[in-house]
Amino acid sequence: MKKYTALFIMEHILLLSITAGLLIHTASTKSTLLKTEKNAEYLSQQITLLKQEQKEFTLFKYLLNIERATEKIRALYAHTPIEYKFISKHELTQFLSKKFEQVYPEETFKDIERSMKTIGLIDDTVNLKAVLLALYQEQIAAFYDYHEKKLYYVKNSFFTPNNKKMFISHEIVHALQDQNFDLVTLGIEDKTNDDSVSALSALCEGDAMYCMSEYYKSNINAGLVLDLVSGIFALYKQEQFANAPPFIKENMLFPYEYGTIFVSYFYQEGNTESVDNLFRNPPKSTEQILHPEKYSAGETPLFPLFSDYANAFNDHNLRIMNTNVLGEFSLGLLLKQYMPEPIALNAAEGWGSDHFIVFEDQESKETGFILISLWDSQKDAEEFFDAYSTWAKRKHNIANQATAQDQNTFDVVVQLTHETNEKKRLKLYRSQSFCCIIYASGRHLPFLEEIADTAKLNFSSSD
Repeated sequence: MKKYTALFIMEHILLLSITAGLLIHTASTKSTLLKTEKNAEYLSQQITLLKQEQKEFTLFKYLLNIERATEKIRALYAHTPIEYKFISKHELTQFLSKKFEQVYPEETFKDIERSMKTIGLIDDTVNLKAVLLALYQEQIAAFYDYHEKKLYYVKNSFFTPNNKKMFISHEIVHALQDQNFDLVTLGIEDKTNDDSVSALSALCEGDAMYCMSEYYKSNINAGLVLDLVSGIFALYKQEQFANAPPFIKENMLFPYEYGTIFVSYFYQEGNTESVDNLFRNPPKSTEQILHPEKYSAGETPLFPLFSDYANAFNDHNLRIMNTNVLGEFSLGLLLKQYMPEPIALNAAEGWGSDHFIVFEDQESKETGFILISLWDSQKDAEEFFDAYSTWAKRKHNIANQATAQDQNTFDVVVQLTHETNEKKRLKLYRSQSFCCIIYASGRHLPFLEEIADTAKLNFSSSD
């Protein structure tokens, strides 16, 4: 409360100073204005500058009012003043490009893109970086940067003023989360487990969405309702969003849609302590977000499943491009590319853990991957095995090829490699609640099976 009282006093002092400055300046230069055009130009510049300062101060008041209301709704308070920065759409583009380069150097990002294409998450024609930059430039009206600890407000975005109020309230929640729980320490930057990061993002966005809706309800009027509806329709009609690859689009929506449902599961009327506890012990997987009861039951995934593998890959002249986790949500998205959504999502349900490695043969430059997964039961593993087998047949157009040595093995020749004309194989096999997928040249298959078997020995698998 003290900081707001001080700001209130400062506000009036600044307004009086601006007014007095204008009067004094005008009086002192009145006689000289008639003599020289130079002084007239100088006065015009000063007036413009003062108007700009007054405009920025008015905007600061506007943001501070939203901040106060949001703090009250969330029952979290800033320990230090939230710093606001106003940028243009052009500056946003520059900021995003620089941020991409800082977080993911060019070669690293290329490896991530090739990894996603190798697994089959996106088409071979997708320019991932261009798609993401275009989407962010199109979608963002405000954002919080947890590195710089600043809240950025994008000027002249297409959203209406009422829409912007809610989006700013949303981003203020992120600033409050960061100041009270430290998002970096919680793992928001973990590059080894995308599934865990998606779960934490869902918690953050779900909390912010819930509070934004409360802000909306406390400031509701007919104009706000119309603006909200128009803003939602405009969002979905935007060109970049409409044309984005399904995997990218749905992963962007996941934290907001499913995160809100997850947080609402724990919110109690008038009590935010239960949500604070979520930040003290955050969800570890998208499975926990999709099934809040599994979070409550303490059902957490095993990670990592692979260990001490880097030297072995290097010995076989294979460069590791990416190693990460897909999780229930992404596996569901992968499967539903080639089958009805209910079947795909049902097959991904019952996920326990997974871990994948995408690699490049340093001679042929061909890529491949190995993915191992644990399932809650043998039945869950069988359902995933059957669904992925169907996916593979449709993805690689191999419906008529003999595929299985037995009911627990799916092994097919997918294509010939470009450089060596070797047969590239896709092999899927299951043992109780353990599944392994290998996509590689035939000569690498024995080594990769050995890697999978070693990993399997490191944990116990139940029926």
